[in-house]
Amino acid sequence: MNLKLTSKLERLRKSKKGIGACVLAAGVTAITMIPQSAYAHGFVEKPSSRAALCSQNYGVLNLNCGNVMYEPQSLEAPKGFPEGGPIDGKIASAGGLFGGTLDQQTTNRWFKNTIKGGANTFTWKYTAAHSTSKWHYYITKKG
Repeated sequence: MNLKLTSKLERLRKSKKGIGACVLAAGVTAITMIPQSAYAHGFVEKPSSRAALCSQNYGVLNLNCGNVMYEPQSLEAPKGFPEGGPIDGKIASAGGLFGGTLDQQTTNRWFKNTIKGGANTFTWKYTAAHSTSKWHYYITKKG
């Protein structure tokens, strides 16, 4: 084969490798720059939330909860609390979702988790990517 032709073929092969490497690098960079959704649609798993304790997965310690027993992760209050969130008395149901059953309050209506004073750890069960800006925890005092 002609030396000039061999030289041209070698340069073409090297340039194809270089182009391929550039395309691969650009693709990887583009993927890493795509904004990622936070896994934030879910519920408090430990200590189990009122809604979670309605579910078979958490022992059904709360009874007659309505449809929240099938999807405790679906309680989502409007953004902007306290101005735009659920009103007082409708916080547990995220503003009346599922008929507001979770807002019922008596001394023995719900299973009570023991929470100690000081630092506590809350574990979330995330079920879907969701745009969540912040979380609020409501703990009732003894009595």
